[in-house]
Order: sequence, then C-alpha cells, then structure tokens
Amino acid sequence: MKKAVLIFSVFTLILIALFGFLRMNNTSEQIQFETEIISTGDINSSITATGSLEAITTVEVGTQVSGIIQKIFVDFNSVVKNGQTIAILDTTMLYSSLLSVKADVQQKSANLEYTGKNLERVKMLFESTSVAESDYDQAIYNYETAKANYDASIASLEKAQINLSYATIISPINGVVISRSVDEGQTVAASFNTPTLFTIAQDLTKMQVVASIDEADIGQVNEGNKVLFTVDAYPDDEFEGKVIQKRLEPTISQNVVTYNVLIDAPNPDLKLMPGMTASLTILVEEETGVLKVQSKALRYKPSDEVLKDMMKNMPKPGEIPPQANQQKPAGFNPVNLSASLQKGEALVWVKKDNVIMPRKIKTGLSNGTYITILEGLNEGDEIVLSEKVVKKAEVKESESESPFMPKRPGSNKK
Repeated sequence: MKKAVLIFSVFTLILIALFGFLRMNNTSEQIQFETEIISTGDINSSITATGSLEAITTVEVGTQVSGIIQKIFVDFNSVVKNGQTIAILDTTMLYSSLLSVKADVQQKSANLEYTGKNLERVKMLFESTSVAESDYDQAIYNYETAKANYDASIASLEKAQINLSYATIISPINGVVISRSVDEGQTVAASFNTPTLFTIAQDLTKMQVVASIDEADIGQVNEGNKVLFTVDAYPDDEFEGKVIQKRLEPTISQNVVTYNVLIDAPNPDLKLMPGMTASLTILVEEETGVLKVQSKALRYKPSDEVLKDMMKNMPKPGEIPPQANQQKPAGFNPVNLSASLQKGEALVWVKKDNVIMPRKIKTGLSNGTYITILEGLNEGDEIVLSEKVVKKAEVKESESESPFMPKRPGSNKK
C-alpha cells in the first residue's frame, strides 16, 4: 500500500513539473518588429473620380421641313462624309408648292409689267395736262403695289426652292453615325423644335471624358494633369489622358457640389465608346527618385514594455563618450519628442543593432500609402513599421526566415 502511494506521489510531482514547464514556455513572450529598409522610388499624389466618355464633337442632324421619310442611306456605325446624302424626304408636296409659287411669280410679273406700262401712259398724259394729278398718283400706287407683290412672290419662290432642298438630308461633318431615330415611311413634323433624325460623332479616335470632381478636390486639379483611367469593358487595360479644361460652373445635387473637368482621351484602337463609364485616377503631383517610407511608420508608437526596456538600457551621463552625450543629452525622453514636432515633421523609429531609437524627420508628398522623406533619414536605414508579441518558441522557429529578428551566433547558413 505504501509503495502504491509513493508511486502515485512521484507521478503527481512529475505531472506538476511538466505542467509548470509547459506553462513557462507558453507564457514566455518576445517583441518582434516589422521593419522596412529606406529606398528611393517614385511617388505621386492622386484623386479618384468617375466620368463618362463622349465624342469631342457630336452633331444632331434634323429636318427643317415636314414630310415622310422616303429613303435612308445610312445606319448605325456608318462612316459618312461632309455633304453626303444620308436620307431623303418625300418631295411630292414640296414640289407641288414650288410649282404653285412659280405660277404666282408669273402672275405677279405680268401684273408688274402691265402697271408699269400704264404708269408711262398716264405720266405722258399728266405732263400734257390731259389727266388729273390724282389719276397719275393712282397709277404710281398701282405700279409700286405690283412691284412689291412681285418681290414677295420671288421671295416665296426662293423659300419653296430651299424647302425642296431641305428634303435631302446631308451630313454636316465627317464622322460616324452613332444614332438613328427614324425609319423609312415615318412622318416627321418640323415645328419649333427641330426633330433629330441622326446623331453623328465627328472622330471617335479622339474622345474626351467628362468627370465630376468633388469641391474638396477641385482645387488640386489643373490643366495638364496626367490622368489614368479604366472602363468596365476592358478591366485589364489602362488608358491615359490629360486634363484639358476645368469648368467653373458648379453642379449641385442634394447639397453636394461638384465641378466638371474635361479630360482628353486618345482612342486610336477605337476601344472606347461614347457613354462608357470611366474610373479615373488624376495625378495631381508626382516626384521621382526620392526617399520614401510607408506612412504607417509615422503612426507607429512603441508599446510601454518596449519604452521601459529602452529607457532602462539607455546609458547614463558619464557612461558614454561626450560626442554621444551631445546626441543623447541627460534627461533624454523619446516620448516627449512628439510634443516638439513642427508642421511637416514626424517621428519614426530606427532599428539598429537590435535597438530602436526615435528620429525626427521632415516629410513631403504623400499618397496615403507612402510619404517622401526630405530630411532625417538615409537610404538603407531600417525603420520600424509595427510590433507584435510572439512566443519565444515561434521566434525560434521563424528566426532563420524573419528579417526582423536577430540571428543566434553561428546560425548563419551558407
């Protein structure tokens, strides 16, 4: 019995020791840093917007006379030339009207000739005092009236001839028919608003995007800004253009103010079509070959544990050379550096020899992900982006692969 109790006690002690060992290993933690090596590159600041593709010149072709569409010579996507006949209206009524006006002109011409001869006779009699002055005045009046009527009939003739010519619909520009609103046999009525028969785009190899820019961003947009955009029809293709006009008239919808911006969009492959929606990125500022760092480095703040460890391990005055004391004066506290930052300055943490130290830098252009470095850092500096707590066991497993942790002596592999 005593032997069984002894065995049980020993077994219990072994379990307790094993549990304590495992717990100690599991609770043993270490700080691991995510860092980035400073390098040079390009950075740009941009704003995003959406817009609609349009032809630069679009003409709506209508008719100025009423009638029945007799013949249509073009269809959607037809290429047309300036002056080309694209449709004809039935000319029966128009031609009949022209003949009627011509007959009226002949009548008015005959009346004018008659009143003119009569005026000459009355004038001769008046000069010989054979007729009264009132008769002479009446002859003059009749002639002037006949002349006015004749002139009016000539004008009516010209109008009838023009109306007849309007029955032939011609293209006013070189381009492509992008819309046809009528069919043969359809009646069109010309009224105060001219009915649109065709819509012709002048040159689809040169298009433009009308983009709607929020009032908060319009101040950054200027003529000449480079623009990159995509369309849903070709999601893998990126098209390029530039801002050619910033319009001053605002568009207000539900208390939201936007401004229209015109963007030149070359279309040599004719992939872009009128009406497509474009997703735009307008490059408002761009710098090349500059030092840059991820913006998250500026937001990193060491944990209390890291700060305590750093302050504890900092050498006290008199323990380091005078030159180093000048760089890290007595009473130095990295936490207080943030309070002394001026506009355009930021605080980052530089990792060197497994120690991180704060450094004040001057920053420039930012695109939200990266920011340019004007002063304070050099190419090759290692900057802390974030930190995380990991188990020591995990650190040992990933030590050989992680660039953020120091290597054990003799662990370098060749």
